[in-house]
Amino acid sequence: AKAETITCIFTEPYASTTYDTRLKTFAVTYDVENRRERLRNVFLRRTGSGVFQLRDSKRKLIQRLRLCNCGQDGQSDKRYAYDVRWFTEERDLSGGCSSSRR
Repeated sequence: AKAETITCIFTEPYASTTYDTRLKTFAVTYDVENRRERLRNVFLRRTGSGVFQLRDSKRKLIQRLRLCNCGQDGQSDKRYAYDVRWFTEERDLSGGCSSSRR
């Protein structure tokens, strides 16, 4: 499998996440606070047709992605390859993701 970068955009809060399949890193950038976080040893698993999960080293679910060309960022009319649910401590967020290969 070739290396791939999956970037997701969210609006409430304004944030973006980037997953690198080669490095197995998951980075979060919070736009408003200009803050970044990075997790290592994050694994991408295919769990169904066009459905993928990102889990941390303790197997905790971080994001669920669905390849549907229907993802939205909540602020523009742009359609993203992936629809995403991001499970944070506070709440679940919805957004849209694009991949370096799509």
